[in-house]
Amino acid sequence: MAWKVEYKQGVLKDVSGLDRQVQRRLKKFIEELSQQDDPRLKGKALRGAERLWRYRVDDYRIVCEILDQTITIYVIRIGHRKDIYL
Repeated sequence: MAWKVEYKQGVLKDVSGLDRQVQRRLKKFIEELSQQDDPRLKGKALRGAERLWRYRVDDYRIVCEILDQTITIYVIRIGHRKDIYL
């Protein structure tokens, strides 16, 4: 089952400022994640937030909300691990 991926406004703009190689790795990871039966298996629940999940791609983190009703992965933030949890 393929999950639909949606991005919060501004996320793609933030990613466009990253190195091209990092952009490719993040894109590949998100594409693979959308093909999973359960995207929760690759990530960890974000502490203090009920429905948010975090994924690790090298030194970068992807914070998402997984919406089971609409089979959607809603990407909220993507950034370097030192900046993402502020």
